[in-house]
Amino acid sequence: MRVRFLSGRDKEGLVGLFSGFFTGVDFKRFVRRVDVKVVEDSGVRVFVLGEFLFGVRGDVVFPLVVGSNNEVLDRLGSVVVDRGAVPHIVSGAHVMRPGIVQVVGDFLKDYVVVIRDEIHRKPIAVGRALYDADVIKNMERGRVVENLHYVDDKFWKLALKIKI
Repeated sequence: MRVRFLSGRDKEGLVGLFSGFFTGVDFKRFVRRVDVKVVEDSGVRVFVLGEFLFGVRGDVVFPLVVGSNNEVLDRLGSVVVDRGAVPHIVSGAHVMRPGIVQVVGDFLKDYVVVIRDEIHRKPIAVGRALYDADVIKNMERGRVVENLHYVDDKFWKLALKIKI
């Protein structure tokens, strides 16, 4: 596991990547006050901003499904999936429209969304919306969310190793 702390100049470059997850917060001020580090292990990269953890897959940045990120996860749009879809999603499957019981919030195509289980409404995965929320609500079939990260994947396991 490799850990690198970011300098003040490097932190300034993060504003465009992460500020959208912190709506209503002066992100420049926030990022100046906290330690920011990048942790890499087995090809997985996690950014640690104070108590918040974010993963990167390709050109998409997303919050990890960990308890310290609940504040960030709760600000995002979400799809609630039925019990039958949960085991598939936490094995890496994408979200298909028939498995969705509710679409929460107004989000657009390519936005990062939280995938929640129907019973407890807990986050089980994070994905990238393939359609706008309104379109998903009116669809009957097809893949609607690309799974980026789920409970017990490499990002999640690395997050458990990181001491905040």
